[in-house]
Amino acid sequence: MFKILRIVGITIAALVALFFITTLWIYPSLQKRREAKQQKEQRLASAPAQIPRTIYLKTTLIGGTGFVIVSGEKTEATRSDGSMASVTKEYDGKGKLLASRRRLDLVGGITADISDPSGTVTEVKTPNADEAWTLSRFLQESDCALRVGGYDNRPRILRRESILGYETVIFESTGPGSKTTSWVAPKLGCTELARVDELLNPTGFPSDKVKVEATKVQLEDPDTALFDIPATYARVSFSEKFRRDLTAAKLPAPSDYKQRFQKEDQLYERLKF
Repeated sequence: MFKILRIVGITIAALVALFFITTLWIYPSLQKRREAKQQKEQRLASAPAQIPRTIYLKTTLIGGTGFVIVSGEKTEATRSDGSMASVTKEYDGKGKLLASRRRLDLVGGITADISDPSGTVTEVKTPNADEAWTLSRFLQESDCALRVGGYDNRPRILRRESILGYETVIFESTGPGSKTTSWVAPKLGCTELARVDELLNPTGFPSDKVKVEATKVQLEDPDTALFDIPATYARVSFSEKFRRDLTAAKLPAPSDYKQRFQKEDQLYERLKF
């Protein structure tokens, strides 16, 4: 009888301990997870609809003496479903085309880096990418200072200026040896209409800077050709795309180019689409 009572007592004590562990640790942890999930779902549901648009920009790399080193053109297109296309062309000081590339971020987590000169595409599909993109967008009603996901907010607004008839808010951020100034348009889905990235010398003065300025805003569905991936283009890894791009530009590939892209190639093998 004593052994039975002892076993019963131990069992009751174990159940009481389990109850306290569940109440004090497991349940609050599960509750926090549920609340975090609900909050994320609410943020995703409240995200503003994308504004179909195409932004045409010019880019300039300027040396410390004011000499233009490289200039370029950039086209950024956004569909109503959130798919994005970015086309970049770079020219040397004499206007010769140095590089041409296109990047697509499509609904479904598909990302494609396309090179027309080399006829190659590096395409991957990342799980939960759509959700991550939505949470990273900035909210128009916050003057583009707060993200949908509620993290990594922009610094205080410096001032406001008009670019191409659109009001922009100006943000400035600094880091070790660099400064970035952005002109962001809330009514265009918090699109950047201008940006200046500056490298600072030890005294704090700019040495080199990259300037991006919008030249035209088009509010309609983007050209579908921007989102096309030619079926004839070769599907290749990051390192192979790098090599073929250099070959197309009649430049030699460094002997260690595969080692340089080792991590990217591992990612490609895991996520290639």
